[in-house]
Amino acid sequence: MRFVIFAAIVCFCVVGALAKHAKFEALLETCTEKLKADPEAVKALYETGATDDAQTKCVLACTMQEDGSMNEAGEVNKEKILDMSDDVSDEIKGRYTKVINECVDERDDNECQTAYKIFACVHMKLKQEEE
Repeated sequence: MRFVIFAAIVCFCVVGALAKHAKFEALLETCTEKLKADPEAVKALYETGATDDAQTKCVLACTMQEDGSMNEAGEVNKEKILDMSDDVSDEIKGRYTKVINECVDERDDNECQTAYKIFACVHMKLKQEEE
């Protein structure tokens, strides 16, 4: 469970204070409702790191766009993502920076697939670190 929470936080640039976690939760809920995505499918994504559901992938893009780490064209703002780790411990910031640098350049045909590829990459890398 600790891994799932860390992966979600890293992927969506809300590492650190509980206020940021609460903001992420609100963004996730807003995007799930806005896109009429299945909340259970979104929850399953965070538990498994994978989905075939297009709407669930778009929830990822929506949260990234809402927090400013991705624009409407699906272009990722790496500096914005990295700047969001300023208020965490050096250990977590080091892991965060390493994983983001390895995954942020993932791309696909649209913003939903791009967000999903980044998420899947982060999820896989963090899982490998825990093993």
